[in-house]
Amino acid sequence: MCQSLWLIEFLSHLDCTEVVLCAGARNAALILALEKEEKLKLWHFYEERDASFFALGRIKALGQPVAVLTTSGTAAAELIPATIEAYYSGLKLLLITADRPSRFRNTGAPQAIEQVGIFSHYAGRTMDLEWTDQGNPLFSTAEILDRVSQSFSSLNDFPSLPVHINICLEEPELSELKEFYKKDISKNEFCEKTNSILNQKIAKENKDFLEKKEFLIQESSETFQSINSESLSCFRAMAQVHESLSNPLVIIGPLPLDLRKKAIDFLKKTHLSFYAESLSNLKNCPQIKQNQIQAGELTLKWTVLNKHFSSVIRIGGVPTVRLWRDLEKLLNYVPVLSFSHLPFSGLSKDRKNQWLLNFDQLLPFLHFFNERGFQKNNENGLKQKLKTQDEKFMESLKSLCAQYPLAEPVLCRSLSQVIPKAAQVYLGNSLPIREWDLMTESDFSWWYEGNRGANGIDGQLSTFFGFSEARAQGHWAILGDLTTLYNLSAPWVLREIKKAPYRIVVINNYGGKIFERMFAQPVLENHHALQFEYWAKMWGMEYIAVKNSQHLQNIESTLGPLVVELLPDVQQTRLFWKEWELLWKK
Repeated sequence: MCQSLWLIEFLSHLDCTEVVLCAGARNAALILALEKEEKLKLWHFYEERDASFFALGRIKALGQPVAVLTTSGTAAAELIPATIEAYYSGLKLLLITADRPSRFRNTGAPQAIEQVGIFSHYAGRTMDLEWTDQGNPLFSTAEILDRVSQSFSSLNDFPSLPVHINICLEEPELSELKEFYKKDISKNEFCEKTNSILNQKIAKENKDFLEKKEFLIQESSETFQSINSESLSCFRAMAQVHESLSNPLVIIGPLPLDLRKKAIDFLKKTHLSFYAESLSNLKNCPQIKQNQIQAGELTLKWTVLNKHFSSVIRIGGVPTVRLWRDLEKLLNYVPVLSFSHLPFSGLSKDRKNQWLLNFDQLLPFLHFFNERGFQKNNENGLKQKLKTQDEKFMESLKSLCAQYPLAEPVLCRSLSQVIPKAAQVYLGNSLPIREWDLMTESDFSWWYEGNRGANGIDGQLSTFFGFSEARAQGHWAILGDLTTLYNLSAPWVLREIKKAPYRIVVINNYGGKIFERMFAQPVLENHHALQFEYWAKMWGMEYIAVKNSQHLQNIESTLGPLVVELLPDVQQTRLFWKEWELLWKK
């Protein structure tokens, strides 16, 4: 049982206070030990894919590592999708997989697959642990902690990477397990007592997110960091090659909380026109709203056609907006300068005229920006023209909403008008996140989250539950129908979390309608005739069907979990998108 005792000590050194468990015979001893440890918060799942995506939500909520523990065999493989998402999102996911002893590898023995290396390069570290007959791991605890802390580091350009700990275990004897479970293991006399080698403790502050929002919009009193000469040389080299960097459009993708204040400072002092996606949590920020592009894709397409910018500055993660994809081919001549907390350009390596810098270089770039006098987008009335056109597009959108009140994007807009202040809003991928960015005027008090690392529709509801557990005034998930079908078992965790007013909004257009406008090929849409009323009842959730805005009025009267199924009118939706496509061409 020394492996179990070692694991508890190991988690303590990492400041990992939560573990998501998927029970099996192979990891039974580990689970029984963890159950006895009062300092750990444990979550129980029967399905590993849901468990790992739930863990991602907990990492987002806590800002510290969360572990997921599985048994051996294909159970470990179920963690791969969430591990990939964690890799591209810079999340500290700790993967602990029980395994049969190494002598069973490549034998085809039951529950014995090749688990070491199963996560490929998506795991920053893989540690294969096997204990000697004397009860000691082949790696010292200090050595393991050192390797793990390097992967969990967020210093400089090195993001947090998932870590895989594979623990080889002999077949447990039932009598031995029963005897072990009776023991008090809070005093661990068997484990090696090692001091943590982590240089810093992960901050455990989990302030009310409204206070965090208020902090973001406070007037900045900090002095800018001193300018690194190497950074200035880099910026000047860019300008010498591409003078067109002087007229940039700013696009803001997903941003961690601790970076948003710096982004606000940059936008305040440059007065640049910018487009902020919902997941940036900067949409409609009062301090910078006057320079924000409100009509999204419509205005951005118009700026491209009229050449109102000659470069793009990206802040944060890789954006969802269509313009970003156009930069790859249609606009491949436009220089792109990215400031991000993650080491991913989001563009092809073959694309020229692009630079990716650490987010810490954003404020030094501001000095360079001012030095060069990059204010050309204010000249010749370009900025005012942009603002005027943006307002016209917004009026056109309002007109479309009045004309097609039952269309899918309009129902999304109506939904946004009943979400209370201080709510947490989780946006699923595919069409919902695009409709939300286009149609809603977000309240700045809302807190947005989502999986945008590499994920499509996998595990979205599980991540929502993990992130929002008893955290805000209200919890809203905006998901598509196929996304929900892909995660039907996620409400399993409702047994363990507080019965808060969760609102699971399912936009049911009976298939993947994002492909209808892209390819016009029904075979790609996965048509179905399913609705979600009985799924809600299966998990003990309330249910309402919404076909018009009047049906939304009684949502807040339900105290517990509620499934809100949006059922848009198919014909009005098609007509809406047809009219929308014509707007930017006029």
